[in-house]
Amino acid sequence: ELYVGGAGVGRGYLDDPARTAGTFVADPFGPVGARMYRTGDRVVQRADGRLEFIERRDHQVKIRGRRVETGEIESVIRSLEGVTDAAVAVLPDASGNPRLVGYLTGPGVDAVRVRAELAQLLPAYMIPASWLVLEALPLTANGKLDRKALPRPALAGQEVKRVAGNDRERVLSEIFADVLGVTEVGVDEDFFALGGDSIRSIQLVSRARAAGLALTTRDVFEHKSVTALARAAGSLDARAAASEDDGVGPYELTPIMAQLHEETGTLTGPVVKYSQHVVVGVPAGLDAVLLDAALHAVVDHHDALRTRATEPAPGLWHMEVLAPGASDGVSLVAVAEPDGKDDPARAERQAAAARARLDPARAVMIQAVLLTAPPGADTARLVLCAHHLVVDGVSWRVLLPDLEAAYRALAEGRAPALDPVGTSYRGWSALLAEQARTQVRGAELAVWQRQLAGPDPLVGTRRADPARDVHGTMRTLRLELGPAATAPLLTEVPAAFHAEINDVLLTGLALAVADWRRRHGHTHHAQTLIELEGHGREQLGDDLDLSRTVGWFTSAFPVRLDIGAVDWSELWAGGPALGAVLKRIKEQLHALPDRGVGFGLLRYLNPHAARVLARHPRPQIGFNYMGRFDAREDRPWQPVGGDGVVGTGAHPGMPLPHLIDVTPATEDRPDGPHLIANWAWAGDAVAEEDVHDLAGTWFRALELLGRHAPATGGRTPSDLPLVDLAQEEIEAYEAELADAGSVLADVLPITPLQQGMLFHADYDTATADGTDVYT
Repeated sequence: ELYVGGAGVGRGYLDDPARTAGTFVADPFGPVGARMYRTGDRVVQRADGRLEFIERRDHQVKIRGRRVETGEIESVIRSLEGVTDAAVAVLPDASGNPRLVGYLTGPGVDAVRVRAELAQLLPAYMIPASWLVLEALPLTANGKLDRKALPRPALAGQEVKRVAGNDRERVLSEIFADVLGVTEVGVDEDFFALGGDSIRSIQLVSRARAAGLALTTRDVFEHKSVTALARAAGSLDARAAASEDDGVGPYELTPIMAQLHEETGTLTGPVVKYSQHVVVGVPAGLDAVLLDAALHAVVDHHDALRTRATEPAPGLWHMEVLAPGASDGVSLVAVAEPDGKDDPARAERQAAAARARLDPARAVMIQAVLLTAPPGADTARLVLCAHHLVVDGVSWRVLLPDLEAAYRALAEGRAPALDPVGTSYRGWSALLAEQARTQVRGAELAVWQRQLAGPDPLVGTRRADPARDVHGTMRTLRLELGPAATAPLLTEVPAAFHAEINDVLLTGLALAVADWRRRHGHTHHAQTLIELEGHGREQLGDDLDLSRTVGWFTSAFPVRLDIGAVDWSELWAGGPALGAVLKRIKEQLHALPDRGVGFGLLRYLNPHAARVLARHPRPQIGFNYMGRFDAREDRPWQPVGGDGVVGTGAHPGMPLPHLIDVTPATEDRPDGPHLIANWAWAGDAVAEEDVHDLAGTWFRALELLGRHAPATGGRTPSDLPLVDLAQEEIEAYEAELADAGSVLADVLPITPLQQGMLFHADYDTATADGTDVYT
């Protein structure tokens, strides 16, 4: 424990002899009568003589440069009418700065009223910025307050959650909570800071449109909160597309299809069985005949599922959507009786059987197998398998609710009436072909050349060989990161850096690869070239609505992640370098136009740009974050939590896309979120110990980011589009604002959140007369 002596030490606390006796103690090293001040700080003396702070001995903390005793605050709160008990803790806010959080218990206690009364009794810096009302404070076995068990606010540093003030906000609050899997959402909370991601934003848009609110995914990224989205949302009638969108007929290959075509060449080879499948929990006793009719109704509703893929001449692919009813007479559901063997293996065998029945040339693009339940069981399993040409990870989140709705309607004697689909996949294909040859996309060519140019040291013994590195040689590894490490990655870190989960995960991956190369003779290579996959459903036009469109939308584009000059000893010790690297990676990702969709347009749909970009080899590493899946309970008509949730089936002879593929996903389980990392690599070209090294280093980097990075959070230039500021200037302003925070709080009756609003204004919209509006 640290004591301070010397002539500058005071004599004690004024008119408080009890505290003086405990804190200002006799100095055995000074003259008679000298005193030492007992600071309450626990420290260690390092070899260089410097003192390293470890923790506080008591509950005294430092807020805005002032020492605060939380017990004193708790005592004042307990004296207020209506408060049964209270506690005060210190937690980081969205920027990683320490803030006081108050906890209240009492019948009908009102946190807003308590705060107002507290403002008359205590200085502003001693008033908690956030409040939670609990039924009871958590206690230890000895009946004392268990401070470690105090819950954290959904967003540390935010005010008491403001509830919906109108019908729009109420509807959106319910949708937010349902999509994010939380019990309640304040109307000012950030969708992404609560754990949302780009895939869930599509679900949010779909649900909002079903409720009559016209939103786009671009709206979600720009406005983020319930209250801002409620203002931005229009009515579906007002924002309906003016043009007719006929989803039936031939259509052009999309970039991801063209990439597959370039890799495989023919539709009659391994690509015939290239598929995705999900295993779904369904009620026991499901009627297979009704299920088949329901699946036919879904196929008739979603155009892409009626795609016929043929090869009129060798190497020439022809894609065409047939009219509804094209699958009449084709059985889409098979039944598999129990065979007494373990369920996961049984489901995989039936997925393989369903895959074998796919026939793209006859437009048979989806097959299902009902695994009947053993006697007495409440639930059964349904395996759904579709050709990858017509589905992606987002499509399953549309198909499963529609299949349930269609089955329920038929079981009740009604005709299925599924929610309408906006832009068709055929319409999307036409838009991409048109945009690929525009001047705007042509200007992006230099962007993608810069991503591909530069060194890319081997991660294996050689470059990928499509003849040797095939699915039959693939090796896999599955690792899990527990809730304690995963939860901050999904909420606290993105909130602190105004970032997305992909920014965080890719920062960890860039650090892992650079560190691995550093330890394997490539000391000066701080850049990592990867092929990043996105969901691809970008808002390329105001009239687009892809929230309920089924198809293969995936975008794949190269990204060169440059971590810059790093002090590795400081970084692995959890120093400020972690936050600096995250900011760099975030800016590099956010600088890519339209979230990377333009690369595929130029590489595969623009013949002139394709000649330039085709000179560069494909990145050795692939990355695709699959999003979050709720595995907390076995719910009907939802995927059964497991390895990857969405499975991929491929012929053993199909070429591997990369030497190493990383496909993480988040599973929400009863004990919290788990990050599941699925690694796959070419077994003949990459050593298993190197993959284990990379995977372990990635998790190590992610754990450090979750533990230490929020303390160095802040904004980056892409967060402030109205001004031209360098990162150093932003951090200087942030430091000034932090220093001025206590002065503002003392002078102005505003909250820390409002202080931040004084610093940053968001451009909102433009009125009809051209006047700019700011919030």
